[in-house]
Amino acid sequence: ICLNLARSDWRRRGRRPSEELAGMPGDQVSRAASAASGDDVVAAVQANLDREQIAGALAELSAEQRQAIVLMDLAGHTASEVASMLGCPRGTVLARAHRGRRRLAQLLTAAGGARDLL
Repeated sequence: ICLNLARSDWRRRGRRPSEELAGMPGDQVSRAASAASGDDVVAAVQANLDREQIAGALAELSAEQRQAIVLMDLAGHTASEVASMLGCPRGTVLARAHRGRRRLAQLLTAAGGARDLL
């Protein structure tokens, strides 16, 4: 059973692209500042501003919507896995994620047009 679970998990992770979250926002700025090109600095600062906008918008969501979005979109779990973690039906998780994403898009659009990040 353990071997089959490990294989299934390995296959599931292979189907989903993974992105590593950057460390502290200052890390990218300091790395970009040491680069020779001014475009790198501008890109790093823009990425940090976008990250701050997203974090602020996430903070304005309800706790249930925020949990669903973070666990599904950032952590890469499936709706079924999130449902078992939160102890609610899968449909509830999908509804929370959908409504949360819609609200997040509204907040980001109102904050400065960062909708393309979603």
